[in-house]
Amino acid sequence: MRSVTDPAELALPDDYPAFLAWLK
Repeated sequence: MRSVTDPAELALPDDYPAFLAWLK
């Protein structure tokens, strides 16, 4: 995953579930 602070990354539906899993 690239920078989690990048709005473009957070806007991607494919990366969002992975981001939530990364928070856990």
